[in-house]
Amino acid sequence: MTESTRRENRLRRAAATQGFKLRKSRRRDPGAPDCGRWCLINEHRNAVVLENVDLDRVEAWLNLPWAEKLKWAFRGDAAPGTLEVPKTASEQD
Repeated sequence: MTESTRRENRLRRAAATQGFKLRKSRRRDPGAPDCGRWCLINEHRNAVVLENVDLDRVEAWLNLPWAEKLKWAFRGDAAPGTLEVPKTASEQD
């Protein structure tokens, strides 16, 4: 099992613990904009929480405190999948 597979499985478990489902895009065309990207779904509300993001963004969002997640859930001006997740260490450079 590779390190990336371990990370995917760990994040899937973390998402399931919080009531979400983590899904990878099924696109296999390397030129497609969502190839290798991820989507986080709230299973109880059948709503997309994050869409077309990389695993770093998913991990950052899953690590946010619930109070921060709730702020975004009740914002009327934010469309699903447009949440501003804190930047990862590699993105801040």
